[in-house]
Amino acid sequence: IICRSYNGEKYIFSALNSLANTLNNRCEVVIVDNGSTDNTISTVKNFLGTQKYSFKCKLIEQENSGPGGSSNSGLENASGKFIGFLDCDDMYFDIFKSKILNILSNEQIDILEYGFLVFSDPKKIYKKNFKSLYKNFNGKYLTKDVLDIIFARTNWYPFTRIFKRELWENVRFPLNKAYEDDMTLYKVFLKSNNIYFLNEPAIAYRNHSSSITAKHTSKQLFDLIN
Repeated sequence: IICRSYNGEKYIFSALNSLANTLNNRCEVVIVDNGSTDNTISTVKNFLGTQKYSFKCKLIEQENSGPGGSSNSGLENASGKFIGFLDCDDMYFDIFKSKILNILSNEQIDILEYGFLVFSDPKKIYKKNFKSLYKNFNGKYLTKDVLDIIFARTNWYPFTRIFKRELWENVRFPLNKAYEDDMTLYKVFLKSNNIYFLNEPAIAYRNHSSSITAKHTSKQLFDLIN
């Protein structure tokens, strides 16, 4: 799991705690700090030094190169068979441990896609509010049979998928660009043979005013157009 962080001192402890509760000793977490100017690094080191967790961990500190740059560093330093993404303000649910790890172990799949919930108050995360992106999808499909529907939805969220690492060979995110996910994820899907859909929420996506997606600028628009 690539955990991207930038000035996430308020949230990253919760993100790492969710990983500690859901990952086992066969899993690896690559924390990439993208030039934080707050206490993110000391918070991460405090967690790693005081909390119980069984996953292997790497901590990478680098100059800020946008979210694409932190994703690329994670990809280049990850060693697992599969790759997942978690931003420092989001959290995994227990279903990751109870179902997702088993699916990855027992099914021959290229991409595993699961649902998510949006929240602002961690005390008000209600799974009953989950709305599936693909109501009729559940289980394993050939990519060619569902590709048109996936591309039509254009929900290129890396955090709602687990990818076979070999799909990322020769695929990287652009640096210092907004909407870097939109520019990249479709390439990985085009390289895949099959997809497994788990029609349940496995991640909680935090909606707050300081996130990149909460701010819209003309530069972001022209990044996407270009």
